[in-house]
Amino acid sequence: MKTLEELSSTESTFDILTILANIQNRYGLSSIAYFSQSMLGAPSLNRELIVTYSKEWVSHYNDMDYWRIDPVLNEGLRGIIPVDWIVFDHTKPDLKRFFGEAAEFGIGRYGISIPVRGLNGDRALLSISLNAKPSLWPQTSAFLKRDFQLLSYYLHKSISRKRNERVEHIKLAPREVECLSWAARGKTAEEIGIILSLSPKTVRSYQEHARIKLDAVNVTQAVFKAYALELLI
Repeated sequence: MKTLEELSSTESTFDILTILANIQNRYGLSSIAYFSQSMLGAPSLNRELIVTYSKEWVSHYNDMDYWRIDPVLNEGLRGIIPVDWIVFDHTKPDLKRFFGEAAEFGIGRYGISIPVRGLNGDRALLSISLNAKPSLWPQTSAFLKRDFQLLSYYLHKSISRKRNERVEHIKLAPREVECLSWAARGKTAEEIGIILSLSPKTVRSYQEHARIKLDAVNVTQAVFKAYALELLI
């Protein structure tokens, strides 16, 4: 399939957005949205959002903090199988308002969200929407699930590859690697100091420098990220 080949070789977010826009036109969709999050890298690197939504809807969504109630996002990221939007209770006041306003901004009234899971704990969600005849939706949704489950995998693989290339610049000093590696084995700063002939204060200093480079909230998370990036010995 040409589209899959394009996703495999694309080099930029703009290229991916162009491909998604072409797919949207080809399938007669109202919108396509891709969101992913990863444990690797800094916050600016570990989230990706690529959508064909209008800028007005993105701005309104953020202004209203709709991420708090968005069932597509909240349910989709937790699941492992495609989610048909008809399962959501559209009669609930907050969801009725949410989907109603989404429709006003051009989002289709029918939709499917496809979760994707990566090898390093990363997760993603590809959502598509369209306006369809209710009587034809079961057949239409089955057709779309078939095609977009494969496409979502290739899309996430392409974006993950680019993300991993962006975090490759993270380099730890040899002592930082040693101090994190021993921490990964359950050793305290005092014990690591004895092993490496360093003071506990110096061990903590190396661990703190590594934590900052990895943008981790504590040493435990720094160990996890360093392990995922294959930086530990």
